[in-house]
Amino acid sequence: MPSHVDERDTATDQRLTISEALLYLYPESFRDKFGGEIQMVFQDAYQEELAMRGTVSLGFWLSALIDLVQSVVAQHADIIRKQGMKSYLQETLQLNKFHVIGAILLLPFAFLLGVDFVGRVIQGDLLRSNAEFAQGLSLWIAGSGQAPLLWIIFVSLPLAAVVLNMIPVIRSRFAPKQAEAATKRLNLLTVAIIVIGLGLVTFAFGHDVIPCLARHLLQNGLNNLPNTLAVCGNA
Repeated sequence: MPSHVDERDTATDQRLTISEALLYLYPESFRDKFGGEIQMVFQDAYQEELAMRGTVSLGFWLSALIDLVQSVVAQHADIIRKQGMKSYLQETLQLNKFHVIGAILLLPFAFLLGVDFVGRVIQGDLLRSNAEFAQGLSLWIAGSGQAPLLWIIFVSLPLAAVVLNMIPVIRSRFAPKQAEAATKRLNLLTVAIIVIGLGLVTFAFGHDVIPCLARHLLQNGLNNLPNTLAVCGNA
């Protein structure tokens, strides 16, 4: 009996933590007004999924993510229409120098990633890199000795963007009043740059492994997962 209670408590804590975290993606004014209602809707949907299936499926998370993105984008777009872009950046997103510099540091990698994505779309296979793009990039590296530059673009610059945007977060932890304010008003741009930066570094080190895992999971699901990991680990 206690084990079942512990499982329910764990699920409840997980549901509350996730729903609270998702709220920070919304504008503060909208969050203050409708935050409680959004949490209740998410918690009810989570509990219903758990009761029906005994677990929370990938389909639930995908559906929740799509709904979240649509809702968040709509609310921020509404704020922009009402306030104007300048006021939105300064007051709602609290744009600062760390965000600007971090975004500039991420641009080179984002550009190459965008070119690669367009190449995949053109060839009609999102899980495989465009052969012409990959070959051209390889020739550029081998022919001009640009490997250090690519290392800087793919790893050093994204990590620098992450570290730079961690500075105000770390500072706030040493000042009680700022820490309390930071907890109540999590800066969306700071979180976005940190997540994107770490995501780009992860992609740089796993650019062969990640598409391989995605392809095998889409084809076979979780069946024979150890073999999938072994095959993709050598990709």
